[in-house]
Amino acid sequence: IFAGIVIGRKGRGLNETFTVRRISYGEGVERVFPLHSPRIAKVEVEKEGRARRAKLNYLRTRKGKEATAVRE
Repeated sequence: IFAGIVIGRKGRGLNETFTVRRISYGEGVERVFPLHSPRIAKVEVEKEGRARRAKLNYLRTRKGKEATAVRE
Protein backbone atom coordinates (compact mmCIF):
# COMPACT_ATOMS: atom_id res chain seq x y z
CA ILE A 1 0.00 0.00 0.00
CA PHE A 2 1.36 3.39 -1.01
CA ALA A 3 -0.77 6.18 0.43
CA GLY A 4 -0.14 9.79 -0.53
CA ILE A 5 -1.25 12.77 -2.59
CA VAL A 6 -1.70 12.47 -6.34
CA ILE A 7 0.35 15.34 -7.72
CA GLY A 8 -0.23 14.68 -11.41
CA ARG A 9 -1.53 12.52 -14.22
CA LYS A 10 0.20 12.01 -17.54
CA GLY A 11 -0.49 10.25 -20.83
CA ARG A 12 -3.55 8.95 -22.60
CA GLY A 13 -5.27 5.60 -22.91
CA LEU A 14 -3.28 2.54 -21.84
CA ASN A 15 -0.13 4.61 -21.34
CA GLU A 16 -1.69 6.83 -18.67
CA THR A 17 0.23 7.18 -15.40
CA PHE A 18 -0.25 9.03 -12.13
CA THR A 19 2.33 10.28 -9.63
CA VAL A 20 1.81 9.87 -5.89
CA ARG A 21 3.87 11.74 -3.29
CA ARG A 22 4.18 11.16 0.43
CA ILE A 23 6.54 12.05 3.24
CA SER A 24 8.31 9.01 4.71
CA TYR A 25 10.63 9.50 7.71
CA GLY A 26 10.97 13.18 6.87
CA GLU A 27 11.96 12.49 3.25
CA GLY A 28 9.72 13.08 0.24
CA VAL A 29 9.03 9.93 -1.78
CA GLU A 30 7.34 9.88 -5.19
CA ARG A 31 6.21 6.90 -7.21
CA VAL A 32 4.79 6.78 -10.70
CA PHE A 33 2.11 4.15 -11.27
CA PRO A 34 0.59 3.04 -14.58
CA LEU A 35 -3.17 3.52 -14.35
CA HIS A 36 -4.11 0.35 -16.25
CA SER A 37 -1.54 -2.02 -14.73
CA PRO A 38 -2.74 -5.49 -13.69
CA ARG A 39 -0.41 -5.22 -10.67
CA ILE A 40 -2.59 -2.50 -9.16
CA ALA A 41 -5.51 -4.25 -7.50
CA LYS A 42 -7.42 -1.10 -6.56
CA VAL A 43 -7.09 2.62 -5.98
CA GLU A 44 -8.89 4.12 -3.01
CA VAL A 45 -9.64 7.81 -2.57
CA GLU A 46 -9.54 8.68 1.11
CA LYS A 47 -10.21 12.40 0.73
CA GLU A 48 -11.00 14.54 -2.29
CA GLY A 49 -9.72 18.05 -2.68
CA ARG A 50 -9.80 20.87 -5.20
CA ALA A 51 -6.70 22.34 -6.76
CA ARG A 52 -6.34 25.24 -9.16
CA ARG A 53 -3.52 23.55 -11.04
CA ALA A 54 -3.34 20.39 -13.13
CA LYS A 55 0.05 19.42 -11.70
CA LEU A 56 0.78 19.95 -8.01
CA ASN A 57 4.58 20.10 -8.36
CA TYR A 58 4.72 23.11 -6.03
CA LEU A 59 4.02 20.73 -3.12
CA ARG A 60 7.57 19.39 -3.52
CA THR A 61 9.03 22.56 -2.00
CA ARG A 62 6.56 22.76 0.90
CA LYS A 63 7.39 21.49 4.38
CA GLY A 64 5.23 19.90 7.07
CA LYS A 65 1.49 20.45 6.99
CA GLU A 66 1.75 22.83 4.02
CA ALA A 67 2.84 19.89 1.84
CA THR A 68 -0.57 18.26 2.26
CA ALA A 69 -2.69 21.40 1.99
CA VAL A 70 -5.28 21.06 -0.78
CA ARG A 71 -8.66 22.79 -0.65
CA GLU A 72 -11.68 20.67 0.09
